[in-house]
Amino acid sequence: MLASVEGGCEMTFSQAIVVPHENGWTTEAVEKAEREYYEGLEHGGSRMLAGLQQSANILSSVAVYLEKKKKPACESLATPPFGRQAGMDTVL
Repeated sequence: MLASVEGGCEMTFSQAIVVPHENGWTTEAVEKAEREYYEGLEHGGSRMLAGLQQSANILSSVAVYLEKKKKPACESLATPPFGRQAGMDTVL
């Protein structure tokens, strides 16, 4: 689920976990399999979210960098590759 919040958005992840097991397993064996399965999913999910956070941090840094480098449109268009270049007499 994706929801707007002040200053950005919030994502909520949910997953139905079905742990396969065979007939005849004891309650303890089923619970152990469920625990192991859940722990594996939790570890994988944590890594995925850490990767998403790292990507968000990189994108935020790029946005800040681009904002700092912002120049007036007329100045940006007067510099290569849009404006004066070797052999060009006209500024676009």
